[in-house]
Amino acid sequence: MFAQLFSDKTLLIVITLIGMAMCAIGVGQVAAQGMWLHPLAIIAYVIGALILVIVGANLLNVALPLIDSTRAAILAVILLGVLKVGITQLHHVFA
Repeated sequence: MFAQLFSDKTLLIVITLIGMAMCAIGVGQVAAQGMWLHPLAIIAYVIGALILVIVGANLLNVALPLIDSTRAAILAVILLGVLKVGITQLHHVFA
């Protein structure tokens, strides 16, 4: 039971939930400024959707190109999350 509590899939879920909480803050700022269709916001939406596809595929044991394990999915989610945070910071600069 202890091994399941700290498994790679559990870590993937926790990282995803933390990222979704961070995303909610960014979406709130986009909504407050009324910039739903700003190009950087749209890029962030696409990256967020890609993250959800990676997590969903991994939880359903579907192998994606270049992401064939849970550890690879964790790395991809973290890297895409960092990219999304960077785009959010650019959005604040240009807004």
